[in-house]
Amino acid sequence: MRLFAIGDLHLSTSVDKPMTIFGECWKNHEEKIFSNWNKVVEDEDIVFVVGDISWASNLKEAEQDLDKIYKSKGTKFFIKGNHDYWWTTATGLSKLYDESMVFMNTNYKVIGEYAICGTRGWNIPNDIKFDEKDNEIYKREAHRLKLSLESARKDGFRKYIVLMHYPPINKDLDETLFSDIIREFGPEHVIYGHLHGEESFDYGFQGLYRGTEYHLVSSDYLKFELKEIKLKPTICVDIDGTIIDPYFFIPYLNKLNGVNIDKKNYTSIKWTDTYGDRFGSLYRNFDTIFTYVYEEAKLLPNVLETIEMLEHRGFNVYFVTARDTKIDSITKKWIEKNGMNPDRVISLGTKNKINIAKKLGCDVFIEDDPGNIEQLLSAGFEVIALDTNYNRDITGERLTRVSNWAEIMGIFESKEL
Repeated sequence: MRLFAIGDLHLSTSVDKPMTIFGECWKNHEEKIFSNWNKVVEDEDIVFVVGDISWASNLKEAEQDLDKIYKSKGTKFFIKGNHDYWWTTATGLSKLYDESMVFMNTNYKVIGEYAICGTRGWNIPNDIKFDEKDNEIYKREAHRLKLSLESARKDGFRKYIVLMHYPPINKDLDETLFSDIIREFGPEHVIYGHLHGEESFDYGFQGLYRGTEYHLVSSDYLKFELKEIKLKPTICVDIDGTIIDPYFFIPYLNKLNGVNIDKKNYTSIKWTDTYGDRFGSLYRNFDTIFTYVYEEAKLLPNVLETIEMLEHRGFNVYFVTARDTKIDSITKKWIEKNGMNPDRVISLGTKNKINIAKKLGCDVFIEDDPGNIEQLLSAGFEVIALDTNYNRDITGERLTRVSNWAEIMGIFESKEL
């Protein structure tokens, strides 16, 4: 299965609306679109259509245009555009066709481990035209986008693709309500249209920003050919013992127990194995009692450089930690202080990472905990283990053992996307 996107088809089978009034590039644009569509798309593929689908003024007029799309290959996901006057309700429209025609508004749909979310959007604040009425619609559309993403997150999704008709942020990256929501949820892709003509194409931001790839897919911008949206491979990264020194906690535990154990004798990740059960209850609640310890932690060498390289190369990076959810804000603040994206932190409060790895579609998990490594390997995941005294006995066909983050960087520098 592959993903494609296009917007602003501006079909007009039932109405007299020749697009050539907007330029000669629009001549025979429908033929160009559908010729390319059925050449590159297969039945099992997905096509995102981000608004301004038909010039029809009512549903009866739009039916021939929708039928034309219906007969084309792939499953189609639709977002309403500002010229889609025929659009009634997403629920009502979905009843007219089978599951290969999916109409969206405030809801979300599922493709594998991804939640497809979105809304029409609206003009973002600007110096040309943005009045009180614009502001009212702008806020309403931002609320709808947040509802869509919140609903998906509540149901356990952590990977998102956002569909909008209007650009959510301009080329200067001036923050908007839309961009704030996008930053909060960290979708992998944001796909939008609406912009036409050479003088307008540069208005919306395109490219990678804060881990999200923005795509302009107006049909004339794409020269009336669909754009393939390539999903990013996903790397899950543990925090304690993986991007922080595996032996970081030893001085604190030594002080608490009045002993002087060094790292060569630290051969079990279970603190009670090394220090006894005298302070067992403290260990079990360490996250919430000794929160200052986590604030004092330092990144291992080459971690930040590797994470930046991975994101630059198009990998999704999530920080998946067993830390208590009660210190999630501390964890995110520390991640941000160290130059990484706090919105990609997932605090579980449990050592079981299988379910979230599946939900994220994890391709490689970087981990130090021997129990987690064994579980992940048993579930079929590829694991990179930072070599420690306490995980050295673990072996597996899908296990790669490394001594440091420079080696991890080397692995991914040569890895094909």
